[in-house]
Amino acid sequence: MQTLKNLRNMLVSDKHFLPKSVNEILKSEVFKCLLNYLEIKPENAKSTFDVDEDGDFNFCFKVKAKRLKIMGILPQEV
Repeated sequence: MQTLKNLRNMLVSDKHFLPKSVNEILKSEVFKCLLNYLEIKPENAKSTFDVDEDGDFNFCFKVKAKRLKIMGILPQEV
């Protein structure tokens, strides 16, 4: 049982080396997607990415938008 706990701790700690670069990549991708729908500036976008004690990833993205872009008529659900 202790071996499994040590392995889990090692895997979690190895993931901690990546969050900063993963955060920047995810932030860039989400920002590009939101540009299609919102009038936003990069300085108004904040994000965090970390790994909790169970090894689960947490990504949070927050952005302040000036307005929604006009998207035309969206299809209705059938």
